[in-house]
Amino acid sequence: MIRNFSPKTMEALGYYVYVYSDPDTKKPFYVGKGKGNRAFQHLDDQSENDKVRKIAEIKARGKEPLIEILVHGLNEETALKVEAAAIDLIGIDHLTNQQRGHDSSTYGKIEVSMLEARYVCKKLSLEDIGMSIRNRQIKLNMLFLYTMVWSLRYINRCSGFQVFQHLLQGRNLLRRKDVNRGMSLLEKLRMQM
Repeated sequence: MIRNFSPKTMEALGYYVYVYSDPDTKKPFYVGKGKGNRAFQHLDDQSENDKVRKIAEIKARGKEPLIEILVHGLNEETALKVEAAAIDLIGIDHLTNQQRGHDSSTYGKIEVSMLEARYVCKKLSLEDIGMSIRNRQIKLNMLFLYTMVWSLRYINRCSGFQVFQHLLQGRNLLRRKDVNRGMSLLEKLRMQM
């Protein structure tokens, strides 16, 4: 197996997306993006993570991981999106990657009705919220609320006002219990008005 690309090959590659697979099962275990010799750098990685352990396990069997270029000749932005799409397609649970791809929460795998809701619902402005609070009513488009609450990241550390700020900023949520907590916070706010 080669351990680096020639300068001529690196020039032609541009940015690329690569896949590490088990040579016996052909099952991918890592997806990455890079340029130059990035695809080979994991072979000498000494850090403590699942990817390094999988590579060590393969080497202990007297073999090398199968390294394949999924696509090349890309600019960096496109490579990031292709990497994210490949991770979403294979499934993060089947890989040693520590995170989904770049901007995956924005552009990645999503059920079609959630995607439609993301783009057609009216976004609230601070004026909308201020007007609603002054009128002692919170007039929220429930489809928008459902979509945005699912997109909150840090709701478990938010005050009621911060919940509204996060709704306006469209942050990502990681756990269903946080959605329930967010809905509870919104209901408490409504009751206080």
